[in-house]
This record gives sequence, C-alpha cells and structure tokens, in this order.
Amino acid sequence: MEGKSIKVYANLESVVNLKDQSLHGYWVLTRILSGNSELSFKDIVDKDLRAQAETMVLKAVAKKVLTKPIFIKKPIAMDLEYLPVISKNFVVCLPQDMKLADLAKAISFLKKSGLKSALDGYSTIGYEVKEFRVGTFDYVFFSEDFYTNTKISNLERLIANLKLFKVKLGFKNIDSLKKLNLALKLGIDVGHGYFFGSETFLVGILE
Repeated sequence: MEGKSIKVYANLESVVNLKDQSLHGYWVLTRILSGNSELSFKDIVDKDLRAQAETMVLKAVAKKVLTKPIFIKKPIAMDLEYLPVISKNFVVCLPQDMKLADLAKAISFLKKSGLKSALDGYSTIGYEVKEFRVGTFDYVFFSEDFYTNTKISNLERLIANLKLFKVKLGFKNIDSLKKLNLALKLGIDVGHGYFFGSETFLVGILE
C-alpha cells in the first residue's frame, strides 16, 4: 500500500420486505481499493487505517440514509459506544459465535442507547434454547448455507418457534428466484442479496 492512495467505498445492499418487495433498509459493507486491487477489510493490519475507513463509511451512510434501518457488522475498529453519536438507525449485526458474556453486554448497551440488534448468520437448530434467548434480538438472519441445506420440515419447526419471540426473520444472500420463493413459503420477513440490487459509492480517499 506504500505510495498508493487508498480509496474507501460504501456498498449498500437493499434489505427488502419480502411480502411486498418494498425497501426495508440497507446492509452495509466496506470496500477498500489500493490502486486497482481490492483489499480485505479484515486482513488490513494497520488498525488506524481500519478505524479511519470504518468511520468514514459509517458517517457517510448515516448522512445518506436518514430514515431506514442501517444494518452494520459489529465494528472491528470502533467501540459500540460511538455508534449512537453517528446514527440512531443502526442495527448492529452480532455473530452467533460471539462469547455469551460479550453478546449480553453488547445487546444491553444497544437497547439502552436506542439502537437495534440482529443475530447474524443463524445456523444452528436449538440455538435459541441452548445458548441465548433469541427474543433479545430485533432481527435474526439465517445464513445461506443453513437455509439452503436444512430440511424444509426442520426449518418450518424452527421458524415457528422463533416467531414466538416476535423478532423479524431474514435470509442472507438471496440471489435467485428459488431462494426468494423458499423465503416466502417459510414466512421470512426480510432479505438482502444480489437479487435485490445494491449501490456502491466512494466515501473518501486515505493518502
């Protein structure tokens, strides 16, 4: 990266209400290019660079999206406490493999600060009973591998149980009519992916 400018982009995937295909919100990803090469955000060693890029994207998206939910991954280089200052529309997506103590602490803060939370990449039947109360989340997003490889009958039972918690259920990475039809058949509330389109825009350049 030495001697090259670093271009930081925000990618907004449309999150739609599956029943009527209306826009529900946006799923945010950070893209970084050094010259003509795209860099993996997680693989960038320079913590200051990651923090700058992450902050630039979150601030730019918050300024652009004023009224819809903004779905973001748990920040890598930024404390959760900073998020409410940027936008009250953030929905922080927390990984299923997060330590339970850390998960509880994060959810507690998000609720107190007025932000929402999502369980990201749900992939284990029984998780809501054995690991953590799913009802503490506002959204639960199923991983693509899970909903495409699990028996329909098992998915139906799982979804019926999850709906008792009054959370919105989502499918990640919907990129085909087959996946969309499966989501509709199962009564899934929202989804995002290639099938619904996305927008990428430059948010800044780091020298």
